[in-house]
Amino acid sequence: MAVGTATFYGSGLMNHSMPSNVHCLLINGNENYGDVIEFGLPLPKGQFRQNQLALLDDQGRVLNAHVCATSFWPDKTLRWCRVSMATAGLTLPAKVYPTAVAQLDGIEQKTPVIQRTEQTLDITTDHYRYQFNTSELSTFSVFERSGEQLLGGRAIGLVPPEGQIAVGNVDYVSHRSEYLASGALLTKVTLAGTFDTKSELEPPRFKLTVKFHHNSDRIDASLQLHNPRAAQHIEGTWDLGDPNSLLFDSLHLSWFADQLNQLRCADEQDQTPPITADQSLTVYHESSGGEAWNSPVHVNAQQQLPMRFQGYRLTTDNRTTTGTRIQPVISARCRGSAIQLGIQQFWQQFPSAITISQQHLELGLFPAEFPDRYELQGGERKTFHFSLCLSSLDDGAERQSLVLPIVQLNPTWLARCHTLPWLTDAVTDSRLQAVINQGLFGEHSLLAKREKADQYGWRHFGELYADHEAEGHDGDELFISHYNNQYDPIYGLLTQSFIHQSAELKLQADELASHVVDIDIYHTDQDKNEYNHGLFWHTDHYQQAKTCTHRTYSKLHRNDVYADHVGGGGPGGQHCYTTGLTLHYLLAGDDDAKQAVLKLGEWISNVYEGQGTFVELLLAWKNRFRPDIKNLLTGLYPLDRGTGNYIIALLDCYTLTEQSRYLSNVAAIIRDTVHPCDIIAERNFDDVEETWFYTVFLQAVGRYLWVKAERLELDDDFIYARDALLHYADWMVTHENLSLDHPERLEFPTLTWTAQDLRKVAVLYMAHYFAPEPQPRYVEQAEQWYQQICQGLEQDRTRTHTRVLAILMQNNGAREWVQQASRQPFPPRGNHGKPRAQSKLAQIVTVSRQVLKTLMRFSLQREIDQINRRFPQLAERWRR
Repeated sequence: MAVGTATFYGSGLMNHSMPSNVHCLLINGNENYGDVIEFGLPLPKGQFRQNQLALLDDQGRVLNAHVCATSFWPDKTLRWCRVSMATAGLTLPAKVYPTAVAQLDGIEQKTPVIQRTEQTLDITTDHYRYQFNTSELSTFSVFERSGEQLLGGRAIGLVPPEGQIAVGNVDYVSHRSEYLASGALLTKVTLAGTFDTKSELEPPRFKLTVKFHHNSDRIDASLQLHNPRAAQHIEGTWDLGDPNSLLFDSLHLSWFADQLNQLRCADEQDQTPPITADQSLTVYHESSGGEAWNSPVHVNAQQQLPMRFQGYRLTTDNRTTTGTRIQPVISARCRGSAIQLGIQQFWQQFPSAITISQQHLELGLFPAEFPDRYELQGGERKTFHFSLCLSSLDDGAERQSLVLPIVQLNPTWLARCHTLPWLTDAVTDSRLQAVINQGLFGEHSLLAKREKADQYGWRHFGELYADHEAEGHDGDELFISHYNNQYDPIYGLLTQSFIHQSAELKLQADELASHVVDIDIYHTDQDKNEYNHGLFWHTDHYQQAKTCTHRTYSKLHRNDVYADHVGGGGPGGQHCYTTGLTLHYLLAGDDDAKQAVLKLGEWISNVYEGQGTFVELLLAWKNRFRPDIKNLLTGLYPLDRGTGNYIIALLDCYTLTEQSRYLSNVAAIIRDTVHPCDIIAERNFDDVEETWFYTVFLQAVGRYLWVKAERLELDDDFIYARDALLHYADWMVTHENLSLDHPERLEFPTLTWTAQDLRKVAVLYMAHYFAPEPQPRYVEQAEQWYQQICQGLEQDRTRTHTRVLAILMQNNGAREWVQQASRQPFPPRGNHGKPRAQSKLAQIVTVSRQVLKTLMRFSLQREIDQINRRFPQLAERWRR
């Protein structure tokens, strides 16, 4: 068994304690086919050690589950774990309770379920055997236990423009199995490699991940297509049609079979009756089927809408029917087995197609029927999920649905665990929560806005519609603007799903996370270091997305839409949001989300620190007066949201890795940004437009203090950061106002400023909590602001706009958490001297140190790489 995992099962438990009086989660669903469900589980500090956690149902029966630790408390007890649970015999709905275990029996030795040869990988489950080709990408073959082939694997085909099917060459294979005492529970296989498209450009990459449920013979799989090239982004614009985009005509998976019969298509949503066929059946979704199915959100590089009709077309033998939306489950029988097949989010991520005949099954992830060429932009990915379920007709176990049971965390349990800073269920009845609810449910909800803009299709599904940007728009054309996770609505939706115990909100968060991980993040190593693996900004303010899709800047945009408009660029450190993706990983076990967070941590470090080359040093000298980057002359960071987001990203990386270097880096950043004796008047906070985001930084300091307090590290770094927070809080109580108290200072005095003022409330409550003695004046001022803010929100019709809602969700909870928290003893304020002098001599010393550091790390190849990436046209000229 792998390090960090443990297995628990009924016959192997001895002397388990009574379960918690609060259930940790609820498992719900209409039908239970005995599949395995996977979920993340938070645990309170000091209660459960590795190999000492079991899960019980309502009757006190021990559930069959495999547990893998994903995060530990400082005392090495479990903080988060990943659970794979067998649902066979579980009556739904079911409450689950955690309990401590004193002793575990070992796992019996079982016949290996995986066999590896030079060219194949075989997985044996209870009823079938599956075989992969480990050198060429193909669908897995399926064999009955008798040895007779049921489904034959075929090459997974990517079809480039006017070319032959590109062969997928596998260069990476991994596999692992999870066991219970009764045998194997799950086996997971991953194949990765490249498609040979015969192009001079770097080939596209793929990753096929397949999960086998041993007892139920369900297979859940995903196929990811990735264009690893850097976009050329000429003049800082990122439109469709970029020379380094990947163009292709289709991507499909297929199996061949012998005499499939009783072909059938049922609608998972029960919106249409089942349809049967004798010879063949094809269901093809060309558009979303909604009222705005031909929305301009779907334009191609030529600004044209390729979809020809609304919804789907279903062809059986010689008959065709149409409809608006369908989530099809395709089924057939072959000898003694029943087969069910489906693509997750079939209509939502159109175009999609499934074909079944007497001889073959085919999934059209990017179907050839679509009347336009597909374009995957440089650094863009797309991941599709599908399921294939087999069952023996002898057992009478033919299933009717592919939907897995739903797991919902109990918000009371989550609040008691204290695994998430400032999260409490006490916000349920707060005045602010009532405003948030209006943006989550009803006619102004995010789902209603999704329908309005038709945020569907493989590239757009999960994204939030930035309706605030359409305020004041004239004309009949639908105004399309993408939000790209600003102010972390992934985190906001997840926390709201806990507060409301809402599976729907949890699903919205997961859909948004999948979109951000694939589309909004720039997955390439071939561009500038401050772009690679960064998060693209939302659509440029007050402009339509046009052909830049989710990449901020289009060549079709105007250049004079607001003051100091840039009109081009790329991923930037001011726009980095990782906490929602971190929580998504802890809850769902999505490793792509974890890797995205770690890559975002590397990216934002490159934005502020560089990689230590002379090319970067020269650029830093050129930009030495820019207020939004680290100052080369002083070594100081800007007091803004970018530095705050930098800190949060490093803290999230620490959460995922528990590597203390992240905390050391955060401590250094705080020391090089603020001082506990700063002359705050010199910060020019009266210029609200340019300085409002100092509160984002102070909130990040509060998150750092939370982590340090958790670790019982009340050291010099803690005291320095805490005293800086208190110093600025003292100033705020005396000098700060709400933004709209002085609208003349603002270019656009909108409700967004009111929402942002919640940060001031949070900062004062954090300062009150970490202060060495109570600070009633902090609380008094924070409460006065809170009530004024809520009143302003309640009276403004724009309170449900996406940006306002995202800010409210991100800043909800600190007030209520501190109000109900017991005071902790924190050390007194320290003596920190005066802030660092910024004399000419000090600046020369700072720059000299940086030059020396760069010289010690000098590499000619790294310098050449920097030139090639930053000045590709110049590098090409040199090569000629």
